[in-house]
Amino acid sequence: LGPEGVHEGCGLFLDERRKAIPRDRLRWTRRAFPRAELRELLAEAQADCPIRLSHNDVVAAWLWRTHVPEWADPREPLAFLSCPVDLRRTLPGFPPTYFGCAVALASAQVERGPLAGSSLADLARRVRDAVAGVDEARARRSMQVIERLRRHDGLAGLERLHVVHPRAGLLVTNLSRLPVREIVFDAGPPGAFDILAPAERCAVVLPADDGLDVRVCLPVA
Repeated sequence: LGPEGVHEGCGLFLDERRKAIPRDRLRWTRRAFPRAELRELLAEAQADCPIRLSHNDVVAAWLWRTHVPEWADPREPLAFLSCPVDLRRTLPGFPPTYFGCAVALASAQVERGPLAGSSLADLARRVRDAVAGVDEARARRSMQVIERLRRHDGLAGLERLHVVHPRAGLLVTNLSRLPVREIVFDAGPPGAFDILAPAERCAVVLPADDGLDVRVCLPVA
């Protein structure tokens, strides 16, 4: 189970042990995507892409192209985009109101050098292909790889797993598509939700009254 085998098997990155990062070494940026702009971006990408794209594909591609070139290590030949995929749609047995880590990672990649000049259509297609590739077989294989690493290397091995490439990657989590309002807690369904824990090189897509509200957590230059 080397880095390539782990990435191929479950979409995670096996690298140096994860290090705690002080909050003052992280910064949040915020970007609103009104519905009108989302329609324009989707139309731009769809015009040059033969497969049907979603707003998630296009927003993830825009974030990938905009943010990763700012800080990616120039020694890395590739740049990565990771997206958690909800397993409840692919694995039987999960009730619709299940609330937990029922996810697998989809991972797309492109040459790091040309990333900033890549077309939105090309990047969005890579995202779409990666997400579509997470089927039931892929989800089960992902869990098997992680369990194999846990049994072989224990906690030390799991502490070397990264959900985002540590030097040239971005993780985009789309919570606007998560059925949070269907989850009934003791006081009823939540009225709103927000992101409280910062995670380096991660973007979170939240619903907004007019479109999407995107928060991006990046390392301080």
